[in-house]
Amino acid sequence: MILGGDQLAAGLLLPMNLSDNWLRPLVKNLDAVKRQGWLVNDVYALQNLMESFLDFEPLTPQLSAIRIPTMI
Repeated sequence: MILGGDQLAAGLLLPMNLSDNWLRPLVKNLDAVKRQGWLVNDVYALQNLMESFLDFEPLTPQLSAIRIPTMI
């Protein structure tokens, strides 16, 4: 992501953070939605997010170990 830049990060992360129902009416204006997102994001927070992917380990295999009601 660091080498790909902000555009790659937006392309990868935007769909993960927004529901299909929220995105569907805005698909024609998706570039404007992405620009608005970058206007309010902190560059250092984005750097921290990118660095967090370096040691990321998926949690999905561990979800069955949760024994209390949990909304994910």
